[in-house]
Amino acid sequence: MNIKLTLIALLSMTTLFVAQPAQAQTKPNQIAPSVSFGGRTTVFGVDSRFPVTPNISIRPAIRFPSGGIVLGTAATYDFDIYGSDTRLEPYVGAGLNLYTGDNNNSGANVTGYLIGGADYSLNDQFALKGNIAIPFKSEYSTDVTLGVGYKF
Repeated sequence: MNIKLTLIALLSMTTLFVAQPAQAQTKPNQIAPSVSFGGRTTVFGVDSRFPVTPNISIRPAIRFPSGGIVLGTAATYDFDIYGSDTRLEPYVGAGLNLYTGDNNNSGANVTGYLIGGADYSLNDQFALKGNIAIPFKSEYSTDVTLGVGYKF
């Protein structure tokens, strides 16, 4: 239990640090309740996006599967396909997930993954979010995540 609280605290501090506005930031931060599908399970969580430059974002996430917590973060390249007024923002990148606990109670595991997805702006406050994450280790499943992001 101590490791879970420590990891949640670390993710919270990282989120607060990254959430500070950058000088050249042109896109808003986002936080989104989300649902992930993969490995015959459905998992709820929270995804976020914090732009570092106009085309680079950090995307921390936390998921709550049975038997543990998954903390992750990805660095993505955000494509601006229609100019600054675009509603669709596809992205690709890579990240790491830290799995605390599992069905075998063997402790924490770390795995890398490739990610691709898109944010679709509904208006100035909300966006639909979707992505697919493909892990490097075969014992983890490919996940599809959907959510509705709040921009701030």
